[in-house]
Amino acid sequence: MPYDPVASRAVIEQAGLAPRSQEMFEHWLSLWQGNELPVLEDFAAERVPKLSPNILIFNVVPDSSVTVKFAGSNFTRSGSGWQLGTDWLNSAPPKTRDSRLRRFSASARGAIVRGIPEAILKSEHAYFYEAVHFPFRPGADGTTPVLVYIDWDPPNNENMPVPANERANLPIVTEIFPIPRNAASSASGSIPARPAEAERAKIMSRAAMRFLLNLAGDIIVGSESSNMDPIDYFLAISVGAANVSHIDSDLALSRQYSGLIEPDYMRRGISRAAISRATGLPLETVRRRINKMIALDVLIERKDGVIVSANNPLKLGTRFDRMHKHAQLIDRLFRDLKARGIKIE
Repeated sequence: MPYDPVASRAVIEQAGLAPRSQEMFEHWLSLWQGNELPVLEDFAAERVPKLSPNILIFNVVPDSSVTVKFAGSNFTRSGSGWQLGTDWLNSAPPKTRDSRLRRFSASARGAIVRGIPEAILKSEHAYFYEAVHFPFRPGADGTTPVLVYIDWDPPNNENMPVPANERANLPIVTEIFPIPRNAASSASGSIPARPAEAERAKIMSRAAMRFLLNLAGDIIVGSESSNMDPIDYFLAISVGAANVSHIDSDLALSRQYSGLIEPDYMRRGISRAAISRATGLPLETVRRRINKMIALDVLIERKDGVIVSANNPLKLGTRFDRMHKHAQLIDRLFRDLKARGIKIE
């Protein structure tokens, strides 16, 4: 049954590809021959010079094998394993091979597949990028060429990751858009079944634990860099969070100060008893440690309670690099849940 290129465009417009991926889609669509998928021989990398460095082409036998047929210059210049003929399944970590084969098999059977992998950059920051699969017409031997465009553009222009250096732990968020036939333009096949309630609770619980461990690790790093006892550091950031909670709860104020540090006059003090209740630590422990941090000028005592000053010497709660790190942890949490089929209403 022939495909429908017009309906294909409508499906992909709803998908909202990144601009360069969309440009690759337009070029791929221009190669179609009527209602038939394009043949690989009609594709020439030099016709898309701005995109070609980020292109990979694979030979795919559905449910069986994936091998590298072509690699753009951004891959080959690294000299780290992007060899033609490489078995792309065996190059993946064992736990990810089945999902990799499923993505390529779905594309080879007539679907555009979008994956959002995570890479850990040299800076140790996580970077999410878009990888979009475009199938070509199958050959007589049952092998289907699949072009993958990698929308790689990290802030510091680092080279693309190579298989041996991929250290990300999150599953790849994947969307499958079957190429419509006879104008049957429905992308419903890309929506996975919703997990049962018990499974959903288990998935969310374990994702929450991973997030908590990542955040706890960040607290330990913060306490060490500040030369503080971890419990003192925990108390100090709890005080800081309480000081600005009323601002965070006000949408207009929150946006007004989104790129700024809230001044002391806007911060609301918190009592030692309230800190004890919020952290679950004994009141006497809180009182003793708070008094010590006041003496060290880490905290300030006011009539309305204790605050972390915007000008505190240790820069607690005022470092934008830590804020970006925490935002990254939240982003990873939601991507983790989405990749495992959890919808957040």
